[in-house]
Amino acid sequence: MLSFVALTVFVQSVFGGNLVEVLQNDGETTLIALVKQAGLADALLSGEYTIFAPTNAAFSKLPQSVLDGLQRDTTALANILKYHVVKGSIHKADASNELQLETLAGTKIRFNIYNHNHVVTVEGSKITHFDLTASNGMVHVIDTVMMPPSGSIVDLVAGNSDLSTLLSKVQSAGLAGALQGDALTVFAPTNAAFNRLGSHVLDNLRRNPQLLKEILEYHVVPHTEYSAGLYNREYLRTLDTHHDVIRLGVSSTNGVVINHRSHVTQADISATNGVVHIIDHVLIPSRYLFSAILGKKPLTMLSFVALTVFVQSVFGGNLVEVLQNDGETTLIALVKQAGLADALLSGEYTIFAPTNAAFSKLPQSVLDGLQRDTTALANILKYHVVKGSIYKADASNELQLETLAGTKIRFNIYNHNHVVTVEGSKITHFDLTASNGMVHVIDTVMMPPSGSIVDLVAGNSDLSTLLSKVQSAGLAGALQGDALTVFAPTNAAFNRLGSHVLDNLRRNPQLLKEILEYHVVPHTEYSAGLYNREYLRTLDTHHDVIRLGVSSTNGVVINHRSHVTQADISATNGVVHIIDHVLIPSRYLFSAILGKKSTMLAFVALAVFVQSVFGGNLVEVLQNDGETTLIALVKQAGLADALLSGEYTIFAPTNAAFSKLPQSVLDGLQRDTTALANILKYHVVKGSIHKADASNELQLETLAGTKIRFNIYNHNHVVTVEGSKITHFDLTASNGMVHVIDTVMMPPAGSIVDLVAGNSDLSTLLSKVQSAGLAGALQGDALTVFAPTNAAFNRLGSHVLDNLRRNPQLLKEILEYHVVPHTEYSAGLYNREYLRTLDTHHDVIRLGVSSTGVVINHRSHVTQADISATNGVVHIIDHVLIPSRYLFSAILGKK
Repeated sequence: MLSFVALTVFVQSVFGGNLVEVLQNDGETTLIALVKQAGLADALLSGEYTIFAPTNAAFSKLPQSVLDGLQRDTTALANILKYHVVKGSIHKADASNELQLETLAGTKIRFNIYNHNHVVTVEGSKITHFDLTASNGMVHVIDTVMMPPSGSIVDLVAGNSDLSTLLSKVQSAGLAGALQGDALTVFAPTNAAFNRLGSHVLDNLRRNPQLLKEILEYHVVPHTEYSAGLYNREYLRTLDTHHDVIRLGVSSTNGVVINHRSHVTQADISATNGVVHIIDHVLIPSRYLFSAILGKKPLTMLSFVALTVFVQSVFGGNLVEVLQNDGETTLIALVKQAGLADALLSGEYTIFAPTNAAFSKLPQSVLDGLQRDTTALANILKYHVVKGSIYKADASNELQLETLAGTKIRFNIYNHNHVVTVEGSKITHFDLTASNGMVHVIDTVMMPPSGSIVDLVAGNSDLSTLLSKVQSAGLAGALQGDALTVFAPTNAAFNRLGSHVLDNLRRNPQLLKEILEYHVVPHTEYSAGLYNREYLRTLDTHHDVIRLGVSSTNGVVINHRSHVTQADISATNGVVHIIDHVLIPSRYLFSAILGKKSTMLAFVALAVFVQSVFGGNLVEVLQNDGETTLIALVKQAGLADALLSGEYTIFAPTNAAFSKLPQSVLDGLQRDTTALANILKYHVVKGSIHKADASNELQLETLAGTKIRFNIYNHNHVVTVEGSKITHFDLTASNGMVHVIDTVMMPPAGSIVDLVAGNSDLSTLLSKVQSAGLAGALQGDALTVFAPTNAAFNRLGSHVLDNLRRNPQLLKEILEYHVVPHTEYSAGLYNREYLRTLDTHHDVIRLGVSSTGVVINHRSHVTQADISATNGVVHIIDHVLIPSRYLFSAILGKK
C-alpha cells in the first residue's frame, strides 16, 4: 500500500493525476459532477481515453431546460458525455482537418483546422486548451457542449419542418445522393426564404431542373465550415459545376451574412457528414440574376428596377457601379471617354482598377496625350481587363492572363511581405464583387510592354553596350525565356569598368557570359517584392547571388554599390531594372577580370572596390563585424592566410560566445595551437553557404574533417548549427560568407553510443542499452537522447530495476521512450511542447521550458544540455522517463 501511494503521488506530480483528477485540477467542476451523476467516473479510470472537456461556461450556455432534462435522464446524459470521449491518447499533433474519431457513444466527432486564425474545432466546438496529460489519457478543453447529430444532412433537413421546401427541391433536383457525401457545409434556406423569391421565380425553378440543381448546389460548400472558421470577406467555392463563390460578411453585430443579404439565423447544426447553417434568403449565382431565373416573362420597368436594386445591395452593382462606389472616379471618366462603359456591361470581366492616386503618378504629359488619343487610351484601359471573374484565391505566382488588349499580365506573389502584384503594381484591395464580374484595386497604372526583354534592351539607346555584349556572348536566346528579372547596366556603367577590363571581356567570351548571367534572376522580381538584405540567386552556372539593400533614402542598391536608376520596366517575359554599375561575381574580382595586367595601383584600387562592395575578404568582414576574439585566435592558430586562399563559409562565434567558455578551456586552447586550429576549422566549410541553402538536418563537412548539422525550428524561426543559434546571416565577403553564432561549437567525441560509453555517470544507461539490444538503433542519424544518469536509475528503486532486468521488452520500450527521432537542441525547445519518441507506441514526452531550465513530464530536469554527437544530440536528465501506460502496471511487477 505504501509503494502504491508513493507511486500515485509520483504520477500526480508528473501527469497531474488520472483523467478525473486532471479535470478537477483544471476546474471543470460541472463536467465532473455530471460524470459522477451518470456513473461514468469508474469507467474513465478503467482504460486510456481522450476527453474533450466542456468548461463550466460551456455548460452554462445550454438552456436550463436542457440541463435539467439531462440531469433527470441519466441515460441521455451518459450518452452525451460518452460523445465527448474517445479511446486512446489523442494529441494535438494527431489532429488533421476532417479527421473523424469514433466516440464511446458509438458516433463520430470531426476535427477541423482553420489555418487563417489557428483555430482547431471538434464538431464546431473550439478547443481552447490542448494536451492536458493524465496518467491514463489526455484532456482537451472545449468551449461548447457537443450534441450528437440526429443523422446525415439529408436526415436533418427532412426532420426540420421549416426546411420542407428545401427538402422537396433537393428531391426534385435529384441531389439527395450528393448530399450524402462527406465533409459538406450546407447553407439551408427556410421555407420563408423560398417564398421571398416570388411565385414567378419558383415556377421557373420547377420548369427548369438544371437551373434548380445549380442554384441548390450553390448552397453547398465541399468542406466543413463551422462558425469558428468563418471570417469577414471570406469567399467560399461551392459545389456547382461553375465553382461559383459565396461572399461572407462576419461581424459581432450582424453575425454571418452571405452575399450582403442572406443572414445565418441558426449556425453550426452538426450532421454525421458535415454541418448545416440555416439562412433567411435563397442564394443566387450572379450570372443568373438578369437571365434564366426570370423565365420568359417580359421584364417590366418596375421589376427591372427592383432587381437592379437587389443586385446593387447584394453585389454593389455592375462593374461600373462598383468602381463608382469605390471612388475610382478618374478610371470611370477615362472608361467613358474611351467609349468602353457599355462593353464592360456586356459580359463578365475582372478589372484591375488603378486608384485616382495611381493616375496622378503618371506624368501630366502622358495623361494629356492619352486623353487626346482615345485609341491609345482604350488600349491601355483594356490592358487592365480580363475575361471572367478572377478571385484572389485564383492567383498563383507567375500566372499570366490574357487581357482585352490582347497582351498578357503577370501575377507575382511575394510571401515574405504578403504582397500580390500584377505587372508589378501592388493589389491593395481584392475581390470587390460586381453583378457581372470582379474588381481588384491597384496602386499603379499598368503600361503594356513594348516587347520582350531583348526587345526592350534593343529599343533603349542607353543600353546599346549591354545589347552588344548579350549578342557577343550568345545570350539573346536565353533572355527570351519566361519569368526573368534583368538588372541592366547602362553604357556608362560599362565605361566605369575601364578599357582594360572591357578588353579582357572581349577576349574571354566565357567570362563575359558568366558576368552577364550574373545580372539575370530566373524569376520575376518587381520592386514591391524586394526587401533589405535579400539575396537573389542568378542564372549563372555557379548560382552566384546578388545582395540587395533596400531603403527609403537610397532605393535599391545591389552589392552595396550598384543603384537601380529605373525600376519595374515590364517586358512580355519578365521585368528589367536599369542599374548604374556592372555587377561582378566575387570570385572574379581578383582573378580573370584583371587579365594579365596587375600593377600594385590596380590591385589597391580593386581592393578598395571589393571592400566597398563586399565588406572585404573574410578576415576583414569579421573585423568589421567586431569578432575580435575570433580574429585574434585565427591569427594565433596561423589560419589567417589559409582563409584568404579559397572560398569559405565561416560560422563565427561572437566575443560573448567565447566568453561563455570556461577560462581554463580558453587558456588551454591558447597553449595548444593544434587543438585551437582544429576547433576553429570546425567552424569553417568550403564554398559560400547562404541562409537559403540551409535545410533541416543538413550536414556539411568542415575543414576539421567532421560534419556540422543545421536545424531549422519553424515555430520560433531559429536556425542552429550544432545547436548554436545563428544570430546574423549572410555577411558577404569577397571570398565567401560569414554567419554569426552565439556559442562556440566543440567537435563531438563520437556517436551517441560513444558519448554514453565515455561518460562514467551514464554507465547504467549504457548497460541497459546493451541489454536491450538498442546500441544499433542509437547509431541511426538525427536522434535526440534524453540520457538518465546512474542516480536517475537508482531513484527507481531495486524492485523496479529488478523487473526491468526480467522483462527485456519493457526495458526496450522505456529506453526507446528516451529517444526522439530528430535533432532537438535547446534553442528549438519550447514550453508545453510534445515530442514523439522512438518507441513503437509513439508515446510523447511533455516539455516544460522556462528561464530556469527544461523539465520533462513535470519531473525530470535536464542537468546538462546540447552535448553534440556525430549523429545527433544528448541531454542528460535526473529522472528516468516512464510512459504513462506502465505506471500502474508492468513496471510494478507482481509485488
